[in-house]
Amino acid sequence: MEQKVTKKTKKQLWSLYVFIRTGERTFRKYLYLNVIQFYQEEGLLHIIVDKDEKHIHDLSRVESIQVREHDRSGRIQ
Repeated sequence: MEQKVTKKTKKQLWSLYVFIRTGERTFRKYLYLNVIQFYQEEGLLHIIVDKDEKHIHDLSRVESIQVREHDRSGRIQ
């Protein structure tokens, strides 16, 4: 019996740092690895990680976003 071998996709992944304003001078930062997709809709930032994990942030509280693009092997482009 032959074993199926799946071909790895060349689709790019992202790593995101999201900085959220929690008070007047305080910030909270979130790091998301292996992000498949991120987009903004209706004043919200949607971040999709690993097809089944989704995070949402209010854009009015987002101070900054840092994006790094990398391939599936982990090499930064």
